Amino acid sequence: MNKVLIITYYWPPSGGPGVQRVLKFAKYLPQFGWQPIILTVKNGEYPAIDRTLEKDIPEECIVYKTKAFEPFGIYKFFQKGDKKKKINTFVMADSKKGILSSITRFIRANFFIPDARIGWYPFAVRKGIEIVKKEKIDIVFSSSPPHSLQLIARKIAQKTGLKWVSDFRDPWSDFFIMSDNFETKFAKNISRKMEKKVLQSSDAFVTVSKFLAEKYKDKTKKSYFIRNGYDDFSETKEKSDKFRIKYLGSMSKLQVPDNFIKTLAKVDNVEINFYGNFDAELTKSIERNNCNNINLNGYIPLDRVKEELVNSDLLLITIPSKNGAGILTGKLFQLMGSKNRILCVSNKDNQEIREIISGANIGETFAYDENLDEFIKQEIDNWKNQTIPEPNIEFINQFHRKAITGKFIKIFEEVLESEKR
Repeated sequence: MNKVLIITYYWPPSGGPGVQRVLKFAKYLPQFGWQPIILTVKNGEYPAIDRTLEKDIPEECIVYKTKAFEPFGIYKFFQKGDKKKKINTFVMADSKKGILSSITRFIRANFFIPDARIGWYPFAVRKGIEIVKKEKIDIVFSSSPPHSLQLIARKIAQKTGLKWVSDFRDPWSDFFIMSDNFETKFAKNISRKMEKKVLQSSDAFVTVSKFLAEKYKDKTKKSYFIRNGYDDFSETKEKSDKFRIKYLGSMSKLQVPDNFIKTLAKVDNVEINFYGNFDAELTKSIERNNCNNINLNGYIPLDRVKEELVNSDLLLITIPSKNGAGILTGKLFQLMGSKNRILCVSNKDNQEIREIISGANIGETFAYDENLDEFIKQEIDNWKNQTIPEPNIEFINQFHRKAITGKFIKIFEEVLESEKR
């Protein structure tokens, strides 16, 4: 088998959105004749723990773990409440006020560049070079955020002479979570220079949307976009006498759908559940709109997520209202895999997500300031009358994780073939 060294911070038992793309990629690699060799962190600071994901690790996969310096331990020392509590994925976009919060966010934005995982760099580089020699690696692959691991991959590729494919699941510069975090011009310039070096050094650059691929194409040798995907659903949909609306995943303050909550306050005979970690702005919106029928639940493991997705009638997804034009969250494709109806609330600039939802014939996309009363009423009427539109299965199937892995393999082969010329 060919061997790929995959550098990733998020790996089981890590839960949350960051682990899905790499884990499912590794799961299907052996079916294409490639062995995944993982370089990850030992005892990482994860947003959630989900041991059910370990069953997706293929038996051919070899995992190496190293220690790292984690500055989030300092952040936890200063935060109020339970010090063992997991740090929210969107901690940098948290709406909490106060001097202590401001100081810790300022330190994070300006002293840990490009991100708080930079303390992993010396340990990972040293181990990565050892792995390349021991395992006879054919190519290096790195998927971020955290973007500091792209610096790790760059150094390993330089030291070993291997070809390297970089993958950005989210933007590096201009990412929405950094919009209110006191990032100085000096720190931003350093981060941009790091980003530029990564883009120019990698033999191929991959990202999750057409928008981002276009944004970065002039800064890199070869630019591709491979969207996120979904894995199989084995659950059977249960009937309910209530219309079930669900949201699954983290929600930052830039993702709170105020008009949607305002609409829900007027609706009867619905069951509404939100699962995940939420910014305090969500609770404020619920209280402000006097919406008493939303149940807020905590993080749940992926097996339970799939169960909740299948047993739904309308699934909500929200894209950040600021700097959200190129964001195609993996959650969208997870929702599509359930074949249930989707309501997406996004900024007006994200045309790509509108095209995907429309192509799947699985729902609609609205801007944050648009009224949702008529849409919700129509969805409930269709559910009652059993006149729900049929999804475009052929369109949806292109986003299965196995098909996504095949697209990555073509890039690997192209990069390796160019080395022979």
